[in-house]
Amino acid sequence: MEEQWNYYKQAHKRQKEVVEQLCSKYDCYEWEIPTEREKEKHRRKEVLPYVKRHLMDGVSFSDEVLIELMEKYKLIDEESREQEELDIDMDWFDDKPVGFLEELLQHLIGNIRSKAGQRK
Repeated sequence: MEEQWNYYKQAHKRQKEVVEQLCSKYDCYEWEIPTEREKEKHRRKEVLPYVKRHLMDGVSFSDEVLIELMEKYKLIDEESREQEELDIDMDWFDDKPVGFLEELLQHLIGNIRSKAGQRK
């Protein structure tokens, strides 16, 4: 019985730590976490580090996929598509729409999975 009580105390302590981390991350009170988590600026905070980490680890994306996503989210139009050379660095992704980042992340994850399947 004492073991269960200690386990409960530890779980409660871990839960409080997680709540405190989320409150400091979103700069809000505990009851505001669910609504703050859905805001675009906070969703970007959660997706952007994964996109950058995959890119830094050498996971690549094709130019066609990037251009399609850029056109879909109106980051580039068809006329300027042929005129401009894409100059993309890590900071370029910082202010992009969350949907764009989420779809790019899904594409990067798909590339990892397809490469893992080729190794077998």
